[in-house]
Amino acid sequence: MIGWPDDGVPSGLIANALIANAPQIILSFIYFTYNGLFTAMLLSREWNDFSRERKGIRVSGLPRGHQRSSYFLHLPYRYSFPLMALSALLHWLVSESIFLVDVNGYPTASPKDLDESFITCGYSPAAMLLVIIAGVLMIVYILVFGSLRFKPGIPVASSCSLAIAAACHPGSKNRDVDISESKLQWGVIDLPVGDESGHCGFSDDAVSVPVDGPLYA
Repeated sequence: MIGWPDDGVPSGLIANALIANAPQIILSFIYFTYNGLFTAMLLSREWNDFSRERKGIRVSGLPRGHQRSSYFLHLPYRYSFPLMALSALLHWLVSESIFLVDVNGYPTASPKDLDESFITCGYSPAAMLLVIIAGVLMIVYILVFGSLRFKPGIPVASSCSLAIAAACHPGSKNRDVDISESKLQWGVIDLPVGDESGHCGFSDDAVSVPVDGPLYA
């Protein structure tokens, strides 16, 4: 344990408690940002999978038919559990990096010496180094994960409601049929005819891959 000098450092329980716990608040905001980036990237990847395999859509309510429930933690468990464990580890390391210290002075055969008693913050260089290493690894991992390319086949929509709504417009075959409980795949539903553009979207029927040249709506 190493403590910093008293000169210019706030004294008292409240001030030092705020200093010791301020990094925890900053780490929480960093985790929410990190989790949000993973949520956006995994959302785009699941959207991309609809162009290559047929599966049910995710719903927030009770699933029916081939529908699937949404993730409890907004991420697949193979990502959410390691992220939660990493967050807990980082919070513990930060708590070991800067912490509250209450020093009580007791001269020999005398009552407590208030002049030799004080409250300050201690810090651990080893814990700080581990926090830095873990932070660098987190940055490297998300950069590598974000550099992975999607399979070609469906335009990237992420969470854009306009693009998602366009893909959910039914084709001429399914215009009066509810297919929300079926296994769906994205692709060409209606082929271009003459000057009319084709249509790409979700369908429970066979779909084809869009080709360069024709226009699709």
